[in-house]
Amino acid sequence: MSLVKTLDDGKKIEKKEQNIVEFEGQVDEVTEHTHQRGLESLLSQHRDASVEVFSETVELDFFRNSFVEDSYKVAVAMPTLDELLQDTPTHVYASVWFDWRKTKFSSSHYSELVRLAALYKFSLITL
Repeated sequence: MSLVKTLDDGKKIEKKEQNIVEFEGQVDEVTEHTHQRGLESLLSQHRDASVEVFSETVELDFFRNSFVEDSYKVAVAMPTLDELLQDTPTHVYASVWFDWRKTKFSSSHYSELVRLAALYKFSLITL
């Protein structure tokens, strides 16, 4: 299916509609592999790095048989939003969180909120 848009100058642009399939609650194997490769790349260059993965979908022992077994410091944590936001200047965002949860982009907003709070609280990124 194609969508046709008309610009102000009368020219037409044809845009193909993308079919996006979502698998709710499932972790895509390709995504897992990509994350694994990203961590491998990071840890091969920074063997002493300590990585904490915040996720509600990755099992807490996900890295036990790979990175942890190879003596890397990788852990998974399930974030508790209230604890993570505590002592951070996120009151503006937190005050509208319940409204955001009703939108179709709530997972993106949540992800950004967790990422920014973690960077603010821990900001231990060193190269």
